[in-house]
Amino acid sequence: MALGPGSIAFVGFNADGNDNLAFVVLDTIPNGTTIFFQDNEWTGSAFNTGESSWSWTATADVAAGTIVRLDNIGSGTLSTNVGTTTFVDSSNRGLAAATENVYAFLGTSATAPTTFLTALASNTFVLGGSGSVLTGTGLTVGTNAIEFATVDADTDIGAYTGSRTSQTSFSAYQSLINNPANWTTQDAGGDQSADGTNPDVPFSTTLFTVCFAAGTRLDTQDGSIPVEDIRCGDLVTVLENGERVARAVKWVGFRRIDLTTHPRPETAAPVRIRRDAFAPGMPNRDLFLSPDHAVFVDGVLVMVRQLINHATIAQVVDRRSVAYYHVELAEHGILLAEGLPTESYLDTGNRGFFSNGGAPLVLHPDLAGSNAVAERQGRSCADLVVERDIVHPIWRRLSQRAADLGFAVIEAETTVDPAPVLDIDGRIVAPLSQSHDAAVFVIPGNARVLHLLSRVARPTDICPWSEDRRGLGLRVSRLVLRQGDWLEELPLDHPSLDKGWWDVERDDGLIRRWTKGRAHLPLPGLTSAAILEIGFGREIAYPLEVKPALRTA
Repeated sequence: MALGPGSIAFVGFNADGNDNLAFVVLDTIPNGTTIFFQDNEWTGSAFNTGESSWSWTATADVAAGTIVRLDNIGSGTLSTNVGTTTFVDSSNRGLAAATENVYAFLGTSATAPTTFLTALASNTFVLGGSGSVLTGTGLTVGTNAIEFATVDADTDIGAYTGSRTSQTSFSAYQSLINNPANWTTQDAGGDQSADGTNPDVPFSTTLFTVCFAAGTRLDTQDGSIPVEDIRCGDLVTVLENGERVARAVKWVGFRRIDLTTHPRPETAAPVRIRRDAFAPGMPNRDLFLSPDHAVFVDGVLVMVRQLINHATIAQVVDRRSVAYYHVELAEHGILLAEGLPTESYLDTGNRGFFSNGGAPLVLHPDLAGSNAVAERQGRSCADLVVERDIVHPIWRRLSQRAADLGFAVIEAETTVDPAPVLDIDGRIVAPLSQSHDAAVFVIPGNARVLHLLSRVARPTDICPWSEDRRGLGLRVSRLVLRQGDWLEELPLDHPSLDKGWWDVERDDGLIRRWTKGRAHLPLPGLTSAAILEIGFGREIAYPLEVKPALRTA
C-alpha cells in the first residue's frame, strides 16, 4: 500500500536535553522513501518559517512494527537508529518545551507536503494555542495525530507506554498511540530526559505485536487436548531452557472470522504447516496457525507467513471461515502445538482482537502484518525476528526439507520481462522496439488518454520472508517524449504522475518509480505522431502461472 495518514505514529517526544523523537512504522516503508519533519507551524496551506526541518530516508525496506529514533535534534549530530537523517533547515534547531508541534509528511521538499503521515502537538492544534492547525493535512486528533493538552499541556517529554502487542493489524494501534492517556509524560524544570524518572531517553525500540486455529492440539499434563477445550487453570507443556515444564493457563482468547466478507481474506486465512515440515514429528500432524503467529525455530520466533513455501507451509484460501484461539500464560512462553514449538499469547493490556477480550472488535482483522515483533523488556521468551538475513536461511532449509519429503516447492513459473504495453484511448499498443532496459512506443497525434501497463508482482509472493506487499509493475527510470526536433523528459517526481504510481525512490541521486501495473501518463497536446521512450529496470520476478503443491513421492 502507498503510505498515507497513519502510516507512522509518534511514540516518543522530548524537548529537554538534546531533543528527541521516536515513531513506529505502521505500514512497511519501502527502501528509498524519504519522510520530512517540520516543527514550523502549519497554517492550513503552508508552513511558517524560523524553525528547523529535517528528513529521514529508509536505506532498506522498514518492516511494520519497527521503532525509528531521531536523536540530537536540538544539539550535537542528528542521528537515527534506522536509515539516515539530515537537516534540511537547521534554523533555530530543537524542539520547544511549550506549544511545540511536529509534522511528518511525504513531499517534494520540506516545505511542499503531498501526504501528511502524522503530527504531534505538545499542547493543541489550535491557532493561538500551539500556533498551528491540522486543516488541509487529512489528519485527525486521536486517530492519526496526537495532542497532549488533555493530560499535560506543554509536555516536555512523553513516551507511549500502552500496548505493543495483541492487535490484529497495525492500523489498530493508531487510536491507542494517539490517545495521550496511553502515554507517560513529564512537565517540570530541568532536564527530565535523564532524571531517572520515566520516561527518559533514549526511547524504547521495543517493536510492536497474534493464534491457533480451532482443532489444534496442545501438549498438556493430561495429553494432547484441542485448544478449544482448554480452560483457565489447565496445565500445559512449555519449553523452558530445553526442558518441558508444566505451566497453568491464565486465559484463552477466541475469535471467529468470516473470510467470505473479509475485504482481504488472504490477510486472515490460516497457514497450514504439514506434518514433519520442520523435522520428524514437528508437527506430528497438520497444524493451522494465523499468518502472524510465531513459531520457535533456531532459538528465535519467526512469523509463519514468512516461512511459506507453498508446499509444506502454505496458506489455505478456500475456507469460508476460521476460528482462532490464543492461550495466555502467566509469562510469555513456548507451547507445543501438534508437537511444534509455538508462542503463547503475550498481553500488554489490549485484547481487542478477541470476541471475549472485553474490548471493541476490529471488524475485518488483518493477521498478515500485526504480529511484527514480540515485546521485549524481559517479558518475551525469545526475540521475534523479521530480518531477511535471519529468516531467509531458515526458509531455505525448510524448503529443502519440503523437497526432500517429495513436495514441489517451486510453485510459480516466473519471468523478468515486465511486458510493457500502452493503453492509448482504450487500444493496447505493443512497443515499436524493446531492449532489456527500455521500450519505445509510437503515439498517434490524436491520442488523448495514455496508460502504461505491465505485469505485476508482489515481492512477498515470490519471497515470503519479504515485508513488501506492494503490487509492483514497472520500475521506471525515465520518460522521454519526442516529436520532430522537440524533446521533453518528464521528471518522475512530477505531480502529474499521480494515478497508478508508487512513491518516488531515490538511490545514489537517481530517481526511480514503480508503477502499480496501470499508470496514467500525462500527454501534452500533440500536433502529429510522437515517440515515447520508457527506461526501466528488470529487478523483480513476475509470476506466469501458479501450480498446486502436490506430493510427488
